[in-house]
Amino acid sequence: MGLIYGSTTEDVLTSLKIQGKGWKSIFISPKTPAFLGCAPITREDAFETKKRWATGFLEILVGANSPFSFTKNPRLTMIQRVNYMFICNYSAVSIPLTIYAMLPCASLLTRRPLYPTVMLLSFLCMIKQFRNMQSRVTN
Repeated sequence: MGLIYGSTTEDVLTSLKIQGKGWKSIFISPKTPAFLGCAPITREDAFETKKRWATGFLEILVGANSPFSFTKNPRLTMIQRVNYMFICNYSAVSIPLTIYAMLPCASLLTRRPLYPTVMLLSFLCMIKQFRNMQSRVTN
């Protein structure tokens, strides 16, 4: 439940602002539920919700309320700033994960090896370098 409105991720924006002013946060888990909400039921609703969250996180990241804006959030510690950066970069993680998931398929379709092949000469040079480094460490 956020207090600052005007963002699709008002809970993150509210916590960022109040912690930026020096307030301390605690986690409370009462025995009886304090708030009841509804979750998306269909896959399309879940995708729409994730898209809204990603948009809201990017708004915070590149907007005036960025976690690394020292003028807007002067009392955030570096750990808090890094945590908020991690949360706000949540949507950008999908790009490298998608590429990483598609690499084996592309390798199979193009009949090119996923890893470079080992040439005999280069392999022997690497082994020689490794043994040289080993002998330096043991001496």
